[in-house]
Amino acid sequence: MAGDLALASYHDLKGKMIMQVNMKKGNGKNSITSKQFNRGLIFQLIATGTCNTRIELSRRTGLAKTTVTNIVAEFMEKGIVKECEEELTEVCGRNPIILKVADQAPKIIGILVFRTNIQAVLCSLDMQIFRTETIEFGELTGDILIQNAFELIDQMMEEEKNILGIGIASIGPVDIRNGIILNPPRFYGVKHVPIKEAIQKKYNLPVYFDHDNNCAALAEKLFGIGKAEQDFLLLAVSNGIVPALYVEERFFTVTEDLKQSLVMSALTVKDCSVPAETEVVWKCMRAVMWSEKN
Repeated sequence: MAGDLALASYHDLKGKMIMQVNMKKGNGKNSITSKQFNRGLIFQLIATGTCNTRIELSRRTGLAKTTVTNIVAEFMEKGIVKECEEELTEVCGRNPIILKVADQAPKIIGILVFRTNIQAVLCSLDMQIFRTETIEFGELTGDILIQNAFELIDQMMEEEKNILGIGIASIGPVDIRNGIILNPPRFYGVKHVPIKEAIQKKYNLPVYFDHDNNCAALAEKLFGIGKAEQDFLLLAVSNGIVPALYVEERFFTVTEDLKQSLVMSALTVKDCSVPAETEVVWKCMRAVMWSEKN
C-alpha cells in the first residue's frame, strides 16, 4: 500500500523532470528542443531500474552515447544520480558502471485518503520507503480531513526537508483536474473537499492528485507487473469494482459511464457487442476474461 500511494508523488515529478514519457524503444530525441524530454526519459529509466548503465540507456532510448553521458553527468553534478559498483560482464573491455538515484536526491511525500483512515509515506525517487504514518478517522469533516493531511505531512518533513513534491491518492469519485474529493459513499457525509489546493497553498510545493486506483495502476506500470506491458487493466475490488486502464502506452481517465460499461463487460464472459467508448479497452477486458476461463 505504501508503495502504491507513493506513486502519486512520483508522478508529480513530471512538472520538473518530465516524468510522463513514452517508454517505447527509440523514442528518445536528439533535437535541442527535446532536452527536457530526454532528461525526463533518462531519469525515469534509472529511477525505475529499467536501465542501470549508460550503454543500456543509449540502447533503450536510441540516444547517442555522448548525449546519455552528458545527461548523466548533469544529474551527478546536481546530486540526483550516483555511480555505484561496476557491472561484471564477460565482454572484453571496461565494465559498465551501475547508475542509481543518489542518497541526497530530493524525496517525495505521498498521501492516501481511504474510507477509514488517511496515510502518509516518505520515500525516495526510486521508491525506497523511509517512513509511514496513519491517522484513523473518528468523526470527520472536510476541515478535519485537511488538518489530518497537514499533520502527516509535517511529520514527514520533520524527517526530511528536501521535498520535491507531494502526491495525493484518494477514494472516489474525485475531480482530478481541480484536486477535489467529491462525494465518496460511506465517507461520513464528507464531500467537495479541495484538498489539493489546501496542501499546495500551505507548503508551496508541486502537488499531484488522482484516484487511488489510477495511482495503483501507475505503480504497476513503473515498478510492478505492468512494467513490460503496453496495455493492461487493473481491477480494484473493495467496496465495489473500480477499473484503471493503461492502453497503448497512456492512461485513460475512467468516467462513471465507462466504469459501468467495463464492469458489465467484465461480468459477461462471452462474445458481445461493446459500446463504442469501451472499444479501445476491450482487448484488455478480453485478456482478463480469457485468463479467468482458461
